[in-house]
Amino acid sequence: MAKKVSIVIPTHDRKNAVTRLIQSIKESSMARHDYEIIVVDDASSDGTADVISSRFPDVTLIRNGEEKLVAESRNIGIRASGSEYIFLVDDDNVLDKRCVENLYRCMVEDPSIGMAMPIIHNFRYPERIGCAGVRRNMITSFTNGIYRPDNCSDGTFNETEDCPNAFMCRKAALRKTGILNSMDYPIHYEEADLGIRMKRAGFRIVCHPGARTFHDPGGRNNKLAGRTVHVPMRAYYTGRNRIVFHSMYSKPWEFALFTFIFYPMIFAFYSYLIIRYSKSWAQRASLLGSYAKGNIDGWLSAISRPFSTLFPVRS
Repeated sequence: MAKKVSIVIPTHDRKNAVTRLIQSIKESSMARHDYEIIVVDDASSDGTADVISSRFPDVTLIRNGEEKLVAESRNIGIRASGSEYIFLVDDDNVLDKRCVENLYRCMVEDPSIGMAMPIIHNFRYPERIGCAGVRRNMITSFTNGIYRPDNCSDGTFNETEDCPNAFMCRKAALRKTGILNSMDYPIHYEEADLGIRMKRAGFRIVCHPGARTFHDPGGRNNKLAGRTVHVPMRAYYTGRNRIVFHSMYSKPWEFALFTFIFYPMIFAFYSYLIIRYSKSWAQRASLLGSYAKGNIDGWLSAISRPFSTLFPVRS
């Protein structure tokens, strides 16, 4: 018999975090026979697969032979899933006991919902709401989190543009929209891209006030990690994918304003951030080089798109 929910966890070199997450799932209010856990180990080198195999033999473990990054790892888990509802959750989370069950129930009860996310709390400061939804400006490219604790306990769903970090998808919706676009967005903006396609297909995207997760980014350089430029690979895709995303989805006049007014300021801000908060000259050079290359590749991708894609005709 098919499970009610497939829980898909992509992970890379974070065996302690992913085992903590799995343990929190096993304490869920949803009956164990109603869900399956699929871990996609993205070519970890820290023994993640061995730990999961030994501690959680009932977990389905898929090992990537080479690193494919988060979007394709999620897709691999989606393809392997046997449920009509798929909960995608990053490995650095700890779930509240009712998180999975409440997301599942809200989607079953309302077929108009294609994606639903929990309220994201700060793991270190659980009383703080880190995100209860997302708003995105298609001119400035700025992404703003929704922080409305007054609305998070009265049963009202926050409508959101997309769902970062942890979210449940309706497989019927994914059949219409397609899965994550791992070619254009292997990491960063993959949820934003899916969110737009989900809404264009007529589905709602919401944040459920009765579902909670606690996100633990760990001991990273928070000034850089908060802007996802703390390692070269992320700095590259942070620079590249902002440009690619808005070249695909902003209206022509919006993209023009972004290009000539807001993009120069954003590039200067991120460059300053890297210079100011890097811990060494070697790190500075590495991050700046990766960020600059990402920007160059982003513009090359944007201008190489077919004219009809870059400037689509909208009714």
